[in-house]
This record gives sequence, C-alpha cells and structure tokens, in this order.
Amino acid sequence: KELVGKALLECLNDPDFKVQCEAIDLLARIDQAKYLPIILTKLDSKHEEVRACICGLIAMELKRDSRAVGPLMKVLRTDPDGTVRWWAAYALGVIGDERA
Repeated sequence: KELVGKALLECLNDPDFKVQCEAIDLLARIDQAKYLPIILTKLDSKHEEVRACICGLIAMELKRDSRAVGPLMKVLRTDPDGTVRWWAAYALGVIGDERA
C-alpha cells in the first residue's frame, strides 16, 4: 500500500493530465485521510481537467470531508474555468458545511 501510494504521488507531477487524474482518484481510494491534503494542493494545477477532477471527486466520492471546504471556496472565487467553479460549488453543496 505504501509503495503504491509513493508511486502514485510521483504521478501527480506527470505532464499528462489524464495520468494525474487517475493518480488522484486512486490516492483517494487508498487512504482518503492521508492523501486528501496532498490532493487539495493540486487545485492550483495549470490543467483545468485536473482541477475539475478533484472537485468532482470530492463531490462524488469524498463527501463530508470538511477539510476541502476552504480550498473549494477559493476555487469557487478564483478559478478561471466555469466547469471547475461549477464542480467546486456542487462539492461544497454536497459537503454541506455551514462555512460555505
């Protein structure tokens, strides 16, 4: 499990956004508690696909993890891509935290 996690962490820097998205999904499935803070740092990716992937993952798979609220609110306010902002808003609604 640790070796797989380490390999997937390296994939987060792959130039192919598809590889990054797959790695993010698998990291969350392996150990959400451990890897979510690292995943959230990728919300500043230059690839809108990666940012949307993270927001969608939070909305659909990582529901109720309030650690995502602050970063998602920042995405909602500042991301240039409308699809990413939509997924951030949706994820915030799913989490249901009063801060949002």
